[in-house]
Amino acid sequence: EEQHVHGTLVGGTVVVVPDTDHDIVHAVEVQVADRCDGTAEAVVVTQRRDEAADERSMPPQLGRFQLQQLLGKGGMGLVYRAIDQADGSLAAIKVLREAASRSESAQRRFVKEARLLARVNNPFVANLLEFNQDAGRNYLAIEFVAGGSVGGLLRQTGPLPEAVALAIVTDAARGLEVAHQLGIVHRDIKPDNLLLTAEGRNWLLQQTAQ
Repeated sequence: EEQHVHGTLVGGTVVVVPDTDHDIVHAVEVQVADRCDGTAEAVVVTQRRDEAADERSMPPQLGRFQLQQLLGKGGMGLVYRAIDQADGSLAAIKVLREAASRSESAQRRFVKEARLLARVNNPFVANLLEFNQDAGRNYLAIEFVAGGSVGGLLRQTGPLPEAVALAIVTDAARGLEVAHQLGIVHRDIKPDNLLLTAEGRNWLLQQTAQ
């Protein structure tokens, strides 16, 4: 199925305004019309993805990691909980979607993400375990953080007490500090991307119950 999405052409780059389903795979054709104010209107013909197809085609194992449960999904990839067959430990596996795997730009971003993660060694950042390819799939193996996300906690408890919120922000800043020293800018800090250890989640729940 194809659709037309309007965006603005800025400096030769099409800035697409996606639909609310976030189901755009890639631009098939870009039609540009100049405006009288010097900008341009871009009509981008896109194709919808079959999200279930990505999950159906996922192999049960990538490298030494046996996939167990889908934890989350985004525009470029899927994240699974997995077991490391080498030692039985848990890991989080981020896999590019099939459509993204065919995109050179998506591949470059994925490789860049792996290289940046490899440079950051900090107790407040989930560590990279492995970057590899198997069954035609590029994947990142990342340290599994068992307490869920701050976003999930907020949806469970509602607004947090000030002291608890400040503790979360302080720990996030400690992780970002090292990244910034290396010239890395995250650009997507939000509650769903802030993960909690199991101990940290228990402590936060105790604090909110007081």
